[in-house]
Amino acid sequence: MFAKILMFLIGFCVFVPVAVWAVPLPREIVSVSLMTDEYLVNLVPAQRILALSRDADNSELSNITQQAREVRGRARMNIEQLLKLSPDLVLAPDWADQDSVKFLQSQGIRVIVVPTPHTWAQVLALVSQLGQELGAETRARQWLAKLNNQVKQLKRVRHEVTLSKAQRPSFLEYDEWGSSMSKGTLWPDIIRLAGVLNAGESLQPGAWGYAPLSLERLLELNPDWLVLPSEEALKQFGELSWLKHLQADPLFSQLSAVKHNRLLFLPERWKTATSPYILQAALAIQHAAYPNFS
Repeated sequence: MFAKILMFLIGFCVFVPVAVWAVPLPREIVSVSLMTDEYLVNLVPAQRILALSRDADNSELSNITQQAREVRGRARMNIEQLLKLSPDLVLAPDWADQDSVKFLQSQGIRVIVVPTPHTWAQVLALVSQLGQELGAETRARQWLAKLNNQVKQLKRVRHEVTLSKAQRPSFLEYDEWGSSMSKGTLWPDIIRLAGVLNAGESLQPGAWGYAPLSLERLLELNPDWLVLPSEEALKQFGELSWLKHLQADPLFSQLSAVKHNRLLFLPERWKTATSPYILQAALAIQHAAYPNFS
């Protein structure tokens, strides 16, 4: 089993066809997605970053708004714009248009296609791998040490709580599109790190790891805690009325979480991150579940 996990992580990490020693240290880097932004600003100084994605400034989605202020440029996966910027490295997510990636490479622009992590182990592997690719091994090690300390804090609380596994509270995420984060997202690992139960473990994921979830099915699962979008997120997505309609539904009022006022409103930047910032979601969930320990 260990050998299989090791081989999977190795396969996940190898995403650049050129050896690190064969290319010069990139000093004019462009990131075209929020995911790659959040790794990049923690690994290299702002002086080496030519541009970040436009979402870097969005306080509901981005965990790096302060660091983003130190970088002037903003970019997206647009061939004309990127050719004009002429970076020596572009960080692109694996869902970026592959034809655009190939064209940029044909024009002599180095592109690293960064795989979206689906587990905490893959998040950590990505920090290490990008540290090597960017010539930022020291910063990567320092960041990993900090993350390890945060995980130790979560683990300490999990061990101090004397409840058996079956007695621990269950949590379920529910969004304005009538779906729940499930397998294929980092949500299961957020729940595991927090030391609580995943009420949606049986849900079958649809596109992007989100499982369709009706109110009837939600009532069947009946979690102890319900994790909902923040008011700011609902405003941004034009869905502010969704919560009012939800609260007015008789089925919603029957939920145990509603009856006991166990509603946790988390910002999108924590629960939907594909970077180490998911630890903030785990910490918030753990504090809600075990306020006397965390």
